[in-house]
Amino acid sequence: MLALGGGKLKISFDGIYPYKVNGELTANSGTADGIAEIKGDVATFVPDYAKEQNNPCVITLKFVRAGSVAVNQEGTDADCGFGSRVYATGKYRKTSGKKPSFKREI
Repeated sequence: MLALGGGKLKISFDGIYPYKVNGELTANSGTADGIAEIKGDVATFVPDYAKEQNNPCVITLKFVRAGSVAVNQEGTDADCGFGSRVYATGKYRKTSGKKPSFKREI
């Protein structure tokens, strides 16, 4: 995420759900991008995919302490454009002070 000023954040999320099929490791994946609006210690955004599809997906980030956020996803994995069982909900911590590039590597 990147602070844009004016109470806005640029958000990019990459998630995976790893599992095994016949003993072989595989995974479902999902990405979410968008601009969040900040009010107090909470930022809320609707991923670009959900907006385009008019899907009921809202992702809320609560800043619980410096470098740490609690994320809640409202809507299903499919509503948010994620693969099966991929969800954004969880606790995340800052791992780098570098400016993010927002480029996806394939």
